[in-house]
This record gives sequence, C-alpha cells and structure tokens, in this order.
Amino acid sequence: MSDSEITELFYRVTQGRDDEAAEALWEAYFERLRSVARGRLQGV
Repeated sequence: MSDSEITELFYRVTQGRDDEAAEALWEAYFERLRSVARGRLQGV
C-alpha cells in the first residue's frame, strides 16, 4: 500500500466512523512493521 493510500485511509478514519478504512489502516501499519522487521533481520 502506498503512502498516499495510507494517508487517504487515515483521513477517512479521522473524519468519522469508518470501520472498513480503520481496519485497512491497521493492516497497512502492521505490514509496514513486518517489512521493517524483515529488513532488520536480514541485515538491510
């Protein structure tokens, strides 16, 4: 997910109750964390 897609989801969540956007935002956040963790484990 691109930075602009994450920004759009964040905007939707902060503008009101949007459970679908909130779930997608958390999924994107955790995918970024996994990506960083994989990179560190591989010594990148």
